[in-house]
Amino acid sequence: MQCSESINGLTATASAIQVQVNGSPVTPVSVTYNSSQSVTITPFGPSPDNTKVTISVSGVMDDAGNAVVPFASSFTTGAIPVLTGHVPRTSPVLNAVNVPLNAVITVETDDPVDPSSVNGNGFGASDANGAITGTLSISASGKVISFAPATPFLPSDKISFYASLLDLKGNYISVPEVTGKAVTGYGTFTTSSAAVTTPPSVTLVNPPNGLAGVPTDIVPQLLFNEPLNASTMGAIALSQGGTNLALTTIIGNGNQTVSLIPPGLLQPSTAYAVTEGAVADTAGNMLAPPVRFSFTTGTGASLGIPSAVSFSPANNATGVPLSATVTVVFSPPLNPLTLSATSFGLFGSGFIAGSLSLSADGLTVTFTPSLALNPNSTFEILISANGSTLTDVAGNAVVANATFFTTGAQ
Repeated sequence: MQCSESINGLTATASAIQVQVNGSPVTPVSVTYNSSQSVTITPFGPSPDNTKVTISVSGVMDDAGNAVVPFASSFTTGAIPVLTGHVPRTSPVLNAVNVPLNAVITVETDDPVDPSSVNGNGFGASDANGAITGTLSISASGKVISFAPATPFLPSDKISFYASLLDLKGNYISVPEVTGKAVTGYGTFTTSSAAVTTPPSVTLVNPPNGLAGVPTDIVPQLLFNEPLNASTMGAIALSQGGTNLALTTIIGNGNQTVSLIPPGLLQPSTAYAVTEGAVADTAGNMLAPPVRFSFTTGTGASLGIPSAVSFSPANNATGVPLSATVTVVFSPPLNPLTLSATSFGLFGSGFIAGSLSLSADGLTVTFTPSLALNPNSTFEILISANGSTLTDVAGNAVVANATFFTTGAQ
């Protein structure tokens, strides 16, 4: 409440400022004198839906002892939407960049959606030019809503989208945004300069294909060369003896990394296979042909702490040739998805450019510098010390380490 002049804060009390709900007095939690002219009335809790609330003022005085003119103001509450479920995934992901011009927007819910709410009011996409027209569809499960634009998106365009949907009981899914519209999925992304028509591919898998002795607490992972449509992850299966396991599937890294969480520890000394079927990218291009990799578990879960066991060049070596490559052997095998320039690097006067490779058994990392090393210079091999962590196949962090060597004259 804002007054036209300074008031006496001692007179701004719950008896002088009263609240009524549908004509019945309600005692507020507090009436707070904020400044010389401002008062805040805090109720005990939310008022009922569609209810008239009246605030009346009588007995408040200004600093000179003059009574404030009696005042009353009313408003009517609206209906608070009943909210259930949420949206675990959207495609493209929030703030994605370089999204293909032929991308399809999908929103995946954890509760089936009322098909009648899948319309222009329930889903919208727009750019700086206004609303984008397209075709809406809903999956047979009722949990995946797709929007295909009538024409390809514009290059380098920022697209906004939202979904305001109901479940089968008529309740809104997720939480309302500040405008009051209940949104089940919302986000923005920026398009690239071209459409994409080539299918996605798998670039790395964990554990490496054919690896034996894999810990039984393994969480298999796949890294794709581009973002996926998250709603197609169900086409990736982990099986044993031809029977698919019940999985919890998680997608991350901008919808490029898929993790398959088994229902429990895998069976020891047992062969398993991961198969990717009809997986699609954000433009709807399907993975082809289906990819399959396999591994065999060892006798139990991982118990030790992974670490580097040997270095070449050796720590404090001198006279190292300028054409040297760096080789480090680890135990146990590494997760290939965690090997990068930020988890393994060579440092001189700055970080040295080069290429990384991991042996088929996951034990040996080789770093090949792009150029010859500087003569008579000291270099540092850094492991898990440059912003991210190298892990073994079971996800255990490799002990951070650093060793040094010095080059010769040539």
